Amino acid sequence: MLDDLTTEDFQTLYTHEINVQGVSANTVIHYHANICRALQYAVKIKPIVANLPDLVESPKNNYVVSFYNAEELNQLLAVIRGERIELSAILAAFYGLSRSEVVGLKWSVIDLLNWTINIKLTATSGNLNGRYIEIEKDRTKNKASRRILPLVDTFYELLIRMKE
Repeated sequence: MLDDLTTEDFQTLYTHEINVQGVSANTVIHYHANICRALQYAVKIKPIVANLPDLVESPKNNYVVSFYNAEELNQLLAVIRGERIELSAILAAFYGLSRSEVVGLKWSVIDLLNWTINIKLTATSGNLNGRYIEIEKDRTKNKASRRILPLVDTFYELLIRMKE
């Protein structure tokens, strides 16, 4: 059965997933990595001779990061002024934090004595058995994402007021 597969089968699968199922290139890249890993094990224990997905080019992730310009950012801040999300949006905009980094902020990573924020936690959401859950991680995506940022006067004062 595995011997009947061809590189074209994998290419067809990847194309189908992107064009018909509408999944992102990044998702197909994950599919490709998992298929390769599984079949590499099959090669190791000898049910197959070659790991064909290794011969297939996986899709490229063409994600382009976009940023708000000053006018758009001012409009956003005007709309959320006084809302619960205001501090999160300001921190994200000023420090360039990702959503998972902002959601992962806790008082334990804010050092008001040394005026720093330690970016070392993240949080994300997902579905587990049909239930929406928050997933907290005690790490960032990679080592380069771990960093200590200085608190500027405005944030320091705002955080002091919030903590009180």
